[in-house]
Amino acid sequence: MYRTIVIGHNGTAAADAALRFAERLAADDARLVLTRVAPASRRAAAQEELQRVASAFAVETRVIEARTAVRGLIAVAEDEHADLIVVGSDRRPGDYRAYKVLGLRLLHGAPCAVAIAPEDPEFEVRRIGVAYDGSREADLALAAAYELAQRLHAAVTLYLAVTDYDLWGPEGQRAHRDAGALLDAAAERAPAGVNPATVVVPGFASSALVKGAGGIVDLLVMGSRGQGPLQHAIGGSTSRTVTVEIDCPVLITPRGAGVRCVTVP
Repeated sequence: MYRTIVIGHNGTAAADAALRFAERLAADDARLVLTRVAPASRRAAAQEELQRVASAFAVETRVIEARTAVRGLIAVAEDEHADLIVVGSDRRPGDYRAYKVLGLRLLHGAPCAVAIAPEDPEFEVRRIGVAYDGSREADLALAAAYELAQRLHAAVTLYLAVTDYDLWGPEGQRAHRDAGALLDAAAERAPAGVNPATVVVPGFASSALVKGAGGIVDLLVMGSRGQGPLQHAIGGSTSRTVTVEIDCPVLITPRGAGVRCVTVP
Protein backbone atom coordinates (compact mmCIF):
# COMPACT_ATOMS: atom_id res chain seq x y z
CA MET A 1 0.00 0.00 0.00
CA TYR A 2 0.98 3.64 -0.31
CA ARG A 3 2.96 4.82 2.70
CA THR A 4 3.93 8.38 1.76
CA ILE A 5 1.27 10.32 -0.10
CA VAL A 6 1.45 13.90 -1.32
CA ILE A 7 -1.95 15.55 -1.76
CA GLY A 8 -2.27 18.72 -3.79
CA HIS A 9 -4.62 21.12 -1.99
CA ASN A 10 -5.66 24.49 -3.38
CA GLY A 11 -8.57 25.17 -1.04
CA THR A 12 -11.33 23.84 -3.30
CA ALA A 13 -13.95 21.18 -2.65
CA ALA A 14 -12.18 18.98 -5.19
CA ALA A 15 -9.00 19.21 -3.11
CA ASP A 16 -10.94 18.16 -0.02
CA ALA A 17 -12.20 15.15 -1.98
CA ALA A 18 -8.61 14.34 -2.98
CA LEU A 19 -7.62 14.28 0.69
CA ARG A 20 -10.45 11.90 1.54
CA PHE A 21 -9.51 9.68 -1.41
CA ALA A 22 -5.87 9.62 -0.31
CA GLU A 23 -6.95 8.39 3.12
CA ARG A 24 -8.72 5.45 1.49
CA LEU A 25 -5.66 4.51 -0.55
CA ALA A 26 -3.18 4.88 2.31
CA ALA A 27 -1.61 2.13 4.37
CA ASP A 28 -2.40 2.15 8.09
CA ASP A 29 0.95 3.72 8.95
CA ALA A 30 1.05 6.11 6.00
CA ARG A 31 2.29 9.70 6.02
CA LEU A 32 -0.03 12.13 4.26
CA VAL A 33 1.57 15.41 3.19
CA LEU A 34 -0.97 18.11 2.36
CA THR A 35 0.72 20.45 -0.10
CA ARG A 36 -0.07 23.96 -1.34
CA VAL A 37 1.88 25.71 -4.11
CA ALA A 38 1.85 29.46 -3.41
CA PRO A 39 3.95 32.57 -4.11
CA ALA A 40 6.06 34.07 -1.33
CA SER A 41 3.49 36.80 -0.75
CA ARG A 42 0.84 34.18 0.01
CA ARG A 43 2.97 31.75 1.97
CA ALA A 44 1.76 32.64 5.47
CA ALA A 45 -1.90 32.71 4.43
CA ALA A 46 -1.53 29.42 2.55
CA GLN A 47 0.06 27.76 5.57
CA GLU A 48 -2.73 29.00 7.81
CA GLU A 49 -5.37 27.69 5.38
CA LEU A 50 -3.69 24.29 5.21
CA GLN A 51 -3.49 24.09 8.99
CA ARG A 52 -7.23 24.65 9.24
CA VAL A 53 -7.82 21.76 6.85
CA ALA A 54 -5.24 19.55 8.56
CA SER A 55 -6.75 20.09 12.00
CA ALA A 56 -9.42 17.50 11.21
CA PHE A 57 -6.99 14.94 9.74
CA ALA A 58 -3.77 13.18 10.69
CA VAL A 59 -1.70 14.89 8.02
CA GLU A 60 1.42 17.00 7.66
CA THR A 61 1.43 20.27 5.71
CA ARG A 62 3.86 21.88 3.31
CA VAL A 63 3.74 25.13 1.37
CA ILE A 64 6.15 25.43 -1.53
CA GLU A 65 7.00 28.12 -4.03
CA ALA A 66 7.15 26.94 -7.65
CA ARG A 67 6.46 28.26 -11.13
CA THR A 68 3.56 25.84 -11.54
CA ALA A 69 1.48 23.53 -9.38
CA VAL A 70 2.89 20.54 -11.26
CA ARG A 71 6.51 21.49 -10.54
CA GLY A 72 5.72 22.15 -6.92
CA LEU A 73 3.99 18.82 -6.36
CA ILE A 74 6.76 16.91 -8.12
CA ALA A 75 9.38 18.69 -6.00
CA VAL A 76 7.60 17.77 -2.77
CA ALA A 77 7.08 14.17 -3.94
CA GLU A 78 10.80 13.85 -4.69
CA ASP A 79 11.80 15.44 -1.39
CA GLU A 80 9.44 13.23 0.62
CA HIS A 81 10.23 10.06 -1.38
CA ALA A 82 6.50 9.73 -2.00
CA ASP A 83 4.79 6.62 -3.32
CA LEU A 84 1.76 8.51 -4.62
CA ILE A 85 0.53 11.97 -5.57
CA VAL A 86 -3.23 12.57 -5.32
CA VAL A 87 -4.96 15.54 -6.94
CA GLY A 88 -8.59 16.51 -7.33
CA SER A 89 -10.69 16.65 -10.46
CA ASP A 90 -12.25 20.08 -10.28
CA ARG A 91 -14.61 20.35 -13.22
CA ARG A 92 -14.51 23.64 -15.12
CA PRO A 93 -17.87 24.88 -16.41
CA GLY A 94 -18.07 24.63 -20.19
CA ASP A 95 -14.72 22.84 -20.46
CA TYR A 96 -15.33 19.26 -19.40
CA ARG A 97 -12.13 17.97 -21.05
CA ALA A 98 -9.90 20.25 -18.96
CA TYR A 99 -10.84 19.20 -15.46
CA LYS A 100 -8.18 16.49 -15.13
CA VAL A 101 -5.36 18.45 -16.71
CA LEU A 102 -3.28 18.78 -13.51
CA GLY A 103 -3.23 15.03 -13.05
CA LEU A 104 -2.36 14.46 -16.69
CA ARG A 105 0.53 16.92 -16.57
CA LEU A 106 1.95 15.20 -13.51
CA LEU A 107 2.42 12.03 -15.55
CA HIS A 108 5.18 13.68 -17.56
CA GLY A 109 7.59 13.88 -14.64
CA ALA A 110 6.13 12.47 -11.43
CA PRO A 111 8.57 10.25 -9.50
CA CYS A 112 5.74 8.05 -8.25
CA ALA A 113 2.22 6.90 -8.96
CA VAL A 114 -0.47 9.53 -9.63
CA ALA A 115 -4.15 9.35 -8.70
CA ILE A 116 -6.92 11.66 -9.88
CA ALA A 117 -9.61 11.63 -7.22
CA PRO A 118 -13.39 11.55 -7.62
CA GLU A 119 -15.44 14.66 -7.00
CA ASP A 120 -17.47 13.00 -4.22
CA PRO A 121 -15.60 13.06 -0.88
CA GLU A 122 -17.66 10.09 0.36
CA PHE A 123 -16.77 7.99 -2.68
CA GLU A 124 -16.14 4.28 -2.01
CA VAL A 125 -14.04 1.91 -4.10
CA ARG A 126 -15.84 -1.42 -4.40
CA ARG A 127 -14.80 -2.43 -7.94
CA ILE A 128 -11.29 -1.93 -9.30
CA GLY A 129 -10.48 -2.21 -12.99
CA VAL A 130 -6.97 -2.86 -14.33
CA ALA A 131 -5.83 -2.09 -17.88
CA TYR A 132 -3.51 -5.03 -18.53
CA ASP A 133 -1.39 -6.12 -21.49
CA GLY A 134 1.48 -8.10 -19.95
CA SER A 135 4.02 -5.26 -20.08
CA ARG A 136 6.25 -4.23 -17.18
CA GLU A 137 4.19 -1.12 -16.53
CA ALA A 138 0.98 -3.15 -16.62
CA ASP A 139 2.48 -5.55 -14.07
CA LEU A 140 3.06 -2.62 -11.71
CA ALA A 141 -0.54 -1.53 -12.17
CA LEU A 142 -1.72 -5.10 -11.54
CA ALA A 143 0.27 -5.43 -8.32
CA ALA A 144 -0.97 -2.06 -7.05
CA ALA A 145 -4.57 -2.99 -7.83
CA TYR A 146 -4.27 -6.33 -6.05
CA GLU A 147 -2.91 -4.69 -2.90
CA LEU A 148 -5.65 -2.08 -2.95
CA ALA A 149 -8.29 -4.77 -3.47
CA GLN A 150 -7.05 -6.68 -0.43
CA ARG A 151 -7.15 -3.59 1.76
CA LEU A 152 -10.48 -2.27 0.51
CA HIS A 153 -12.14 -5.68 0.05
CA ALA A 154 -12.89 -4.66 -3.52
CA ALA A 155 -13.65 -6.78 -6.56
CA VAL A 156 -11.15 -6.70 -9.44
CA THR A 157 -11.66 -6.92 -13.20
CA LEU A 158 -8.77 -7.16 -15.66
CA TYR A 159 -9.26 -5.57 -19.08
CA LEU A 160 -7.28 -6.10 -22.26
CA ALA A 161 -8.10 -4.23 -25.46
CA VAL A 162 -7.68 -6.17 -28.71
CA THR A 163 -7.86 -4.56 -32.12
CA ASP A 164 -11.31 -5.16 -33.52
CA TYR A 165 -10.62 -8.02 -35.90
CA ASP A 166 -13.37 -9.97 -37.59
CA LEU A 167 -14.37 -12.05 -34.57
CA TRP A 168 -15.35 -14.97 -36.78
CA GLY A 169 -12.13 -14.96 -38.80
CA PRO A 170 -8.97 -16.87 -37.82
CA GLU A 171 -7.04 -13.71 -36.85
CA GLY A 172 -9.80 -12.50 -34.59
CA GLN A 173 -10.21 -15.87 -32.91
CA ARG A 174 -6.45 -16.15 -32.36
CA ALA A 175 -6.18 -12.63 -30.95
CA HIS A 176 -9.01 -13.18 -28.51
CA ARG A 177 -7.67 -16.58 -27.47
CA ASP A 178 -4.21 -15.14 -26.79
CA ALA A 179 -5.66 -12.19 -24.90
CA GLY A 180 -7.77 -14.50 -22.76
CA ALA A 181 -4.74 -16.63 -21.92
CA LEU A 182 -2.73 -13.55 -20.92
CA LEU A 183 -5.51 -12.30 -18.65
CA ASP A 184 -5.98 -15.74 -17.10
CA ALA A 185 -2.27 -15.88 -16.24
CA ALA A 186 -2.51 -12.44 -14.61
CA ALA A 187 -5.60 -13.50 -12.66
CA GLU A 188 -3.77 -16.56 -11.31
CA ARG A 189 -1.27 -14.21 -9.64
CA ALA A 190 -3.96 -12.66 -7.47
CA PRO A 191 -3.36 -12.87 -3.70
CA ALA A 192 -5.61 -14.77 -1.33
CA GLY A 193 -9.10 -13.35 -1.13
CA VAL A 194 -8.94 -11.60 -4.52
CA ASN A 195 -10.71 -13.39 -7.37
CA PRO A 196 -10.40 -11.29 -10.53
CA ALA A 197 -12.77 -11.38 -13.46
CA THR A 198 -11.25 -11.00 -16.93
CA VAL A 199 -12.67 -9.12 -19.91
CA VAL A 200 -11.31 -8.85 -23.47
CA VAL A 201 -12.67 -5.65 -25.00
CA PRO A 202 -12.58 -5.27 -28.81
CA GLY A 203 -11.25 -2.06 -30.32
CA PHE A 204 -8.42 0.38 -29.84
CA ALA A 205 -7.24 0.88 -26.27
CA SER A 206 -8.76 4.27 -25.49
CA SER A 207 -12.29 3.75 -26.74
CA ALA A 208 -12.37 0.08 -25.78
CA LEU A 209 -11.33 0.70 -22.17
CA VAL A 210 -13.69 3.62 -21.73
CA LYS A 211 -16.57 1.60 -23.16
CA GLY A 212 -15.69 -1.63 -21.38
CA ALA A 213 -14.89 -0.31 -17.91
CA GLY A 214 -16.88 2.92 -17.84
CA GLY A 215 -19.91 2.76 -15.59
CA ILE A 216 -18.72 -0.55 -14.12
CA VAL A 217 -15.55 0.05 -12.07
CA ASP A 218 -15.06 2.61 -9.32
CA LEU A 219 -11.32 2.99 -9.96
CA LEU A 220 -9.27 2.24 -13.07
CA VAL A 221 -5.58 1.42 -12.51
CA MET A 222 -3.26 1.83 -15.49
CA GLY A 223 0.45 1.55 -16.15
CA SER A 224 2.60 4.10 -17.92
CA ARG A 225 6.16 4.62 -19.02
CA GLY A 226 7.94 6.89 -16.57
CA GLN A 227 9.20 10.38 -17.44
CA GLY A 228 6.92 10.86 -20.42
CA PRO A 229 3.39 10.61 -21.75
CA LEU A 230 1.54 7.36 -21.31
CA GLN A 231 2.54 5.01 -24.08
CA HIS A 232 2.37 1.32 -25.03
CA ALA A 233 -1.06 -0.29 -24.48
CA ILE A 234 -2.43 3.02 -23.28
CA GLY A 235 -0.25 5.24 -25.37
CA GLY A 236 0.32 8.90 -26.09
CA SER A 237 -2.89 10.55 -27.19
CA THR A 238 -5.05 7.71 -25.89
CA SER A 239 -3.92 8.35 -22.31
CA ARG A 240 -5.76 11.66 -22.29
CA THR A 241 -8.85 10.06 -23.78
CA VAL A 242 -8.98 7.28 -21.20
CA THR A 243 -8.19 9.50 -18.23
CA VAL A 244 -10.60 12.26 -19.18
CA GLU A 245 -13.44 10.24 -20.66
CA ILE A 246 -13.66 7.42 -18.12
CA ASP A 247 -16.35 8.18 -15.56
CA CYS A 248 -14.33 7.12 -12.53
CA PRO A 249 -11.10 8.02 -10.72
CA VAL A 250 -7.84 6.76 -12.21
CA LEU A 251 -4.54 5.68 -10.70
CA ILE A 252 -1.46 5.53 -12.94
CA THR A 253 1.71 3.67 -11.97
CA PRO A 254 4.75 4.77 -14.01
CA ARG A 255 7.33 2.12 -14.84
CA GLY A 256 10.28 4.38 -14.16
CA ALA A 257 9.15 5.53 -10.72
CA GLY A 258 10.17 4.09 -7.38
CA VAL A 259 6.86 2.45 -6.60
CA ARG A 260 7.78 0.95 -3.23
CA CYS A 261 4.32 -0.08 -2.15
CA VAL A 262 4.06 -3.04 -4.49
CA THR A 263 5.99 -6.19 -5.19
CA VAL A 264 5.62 -7.63 -8.65
CA PRO A 265 5.50 -11.45 -8.54
